[in-house]
Amino acid sequence: MINLEHIIKNHYPEIFEKYPLFVTKFFLYILKKLFKEKEINSFLNTHEQDDTKDFVDNVLKYFDFSYYCKFKENIPKKGRVVFVANHPLGSLDASLIYSVRKNIKILANELLYELKPLREVLFPVDNLGQKSSSNTAKKVISALNNEEAIIIFPAGEVSRLKGLTPKDGVWKSGFLHFCKITSSPIVPILIEAKNSSLFYAISTINKPLSSLMLVREMFIKKGGSLTIKVGETIPYKNIESDKINLKNSAKLVKKHLYRIGTNKPKIFETQQNIPDEQNVTDIKKELQSAIILGKTGDGKIIYLTSLQKDSILLKELGRLREITFRKVGEGTGKSYDVDEYDLYYKHIILWDENENLIVGAYRIGESDNIKKIKKSYYCESLFKFSNDAKFLFTDTIELGRSFVRPKYWGTYALDYLWFGIGAYISKYKNIKYMFGPVSISNNYSKDAKDMLVYFYSRYFAASKNIVIPKNRYMLSQNKIKHLDTIFNANDYKENFKILKQNLATLGFSIPTLYKQYSELCENGGVKFLDFGVDPDFNNSLDGFLVVEISKIKDTKRQKYIDNFLT
Repeated sequence: MINLEHIIKNHYPEIFEKYPLFVTKFFLYILKKLFKEKEINSFLNTHEQDDTKDFVDNVLKYFDFSYYCKFKENIPKKGRVVFVANHPLGSLDASLIYSVRKNIKILANELLYELKPLREVLFPVDNLGQKSSSNTAKKVISALNNEEAIIIFPAGEVSRLKGLTPKDGVWKSGFLHFCKITSSPIVPILIEAKNSSLFYAISTINKPLSSLMLVREMFIKKGGSLTIKVGETIPYKNIESDKINLKNSAKLVKKHLYRIGTNKPKIFETQQNIPDEQNVTDIKKELQSAIILGKTGDGKIIYLTSLQKDSILLKELGRLREITFRKVGEGTGKSYDVDEYDLYYKHIILWDENENLIVGAYRIGESDNIKKIKKSYYCESLFKFSNDAKFLFTDTIELGRSFVRPKYWGTYALDYLWFGIGAYISKYKNIKYMFGPVSISNNYSKDAKDMLVYFYSRYFAASKNIVIPKNRYMLSQNKIKHLDTIFNANDYKENFKILKQNLATLGFSIPTLYKQYSELCENGGVKFLDFGVDPDFNNSLDGFLVVEISKIKDTKRQKYIDNFLT
């Protein structure tokens, strides 16, 4: 039950100390009327045994309040996330957002903590005093680390009129502190609503008094409706900047939020929510028509297939690509990583028969087929081909979009995919070259990327300008001279050790595919023609790789090609 007198005495004892008894009694009488104490307690008496979900549902039913959630697909169904929202209504805001996703905690006015059914999901904040305890902060961080969701109203108080439109006041930057510590993404939520004219009039005179009127505002909204707009996910790294402090970053997030659903450009780069897994029965049905390239001793099957636009298998590949690439700081930012090339490329798919899961995949563009249907390589979207690149258009394959599902990292999955490529080459003996973009995540620091580009350009460069990046990654002459002094050994092996050591010092390692490809051939068999940045793949750095099949080392040929799986 709500005891307003008890709440006021606990939080504002100075009122009872400063004023005579008749004044405080009159004050309490007015507040109880404004606060609708009797009506609230009547509702609580009926629903005090409700769990949180039922309580919130019953609150919305009681007020006969409806809402329309626009862009609901942007709500992550699981995993850590910080929802930030504007705060136009007060108590109803938290109830509305809680109804959108469960398994969440709400950082909200400590007065709401008086409502027993809400206590298990509330982290109380003294909004009037505008502070939260260190204990509350620890609970928020713990919840996020436990892959829960947190709702925060960064304004700390209900929106006030600015002109004719209710807008939040200054946003506090505490939510960014939580995101930084826990590497949590942000999902902005715009609640389109406003309170009564009386509320805004009183708020200009006395903010604390207007805050106590918020319960009255709920009651006069019976039968109302509003719209909630959910923005796309903002990865914290897209907000973090050495040039902007947290206070100004909070301002930008607020500005971003108020642009949801408008024609104005977004302030931050966002990511679409990744959907649930496709139906496994449908996936297996499509795989039945695929060619089996080989089987492993531990229950994996390597398939080769073509895919159509409405393919469930293609959707699942696109979903898994995006999940995997985002894990390493890459990805398209879309729900599915699929494109036009998927429809005329072939796909090597590694399937786990025991777990009924796609383990990983490679995409193969066949030069003869691409020439026949008058299409282009994926690489042509990133690099311009010179006249010296003619050899890449006959008896070649373009490899790309390779991934291994995170569940299978640290296993033989990548090796098995290479067995699949070897089986393909063994089947199509006319193939002379493999080529494609090999990416370096934008998570790598500038110094780390500089070293990798320098090293692979120094030891694996071509004698001619075969391709030209559309967005070249540049090393200045001063940087090259500096790196010359670092990589000062007399041979490749010693300088490779220097590369590993320097990357380790920076907290990085040599990307797996760079290590694998560079060890595949005899001298001159592997070339990194040039390096460019891909703005559509989270600014990852792509090296244009060419492998000459005839120069693959005998040991590698015997492992991957001559002894392909049966």
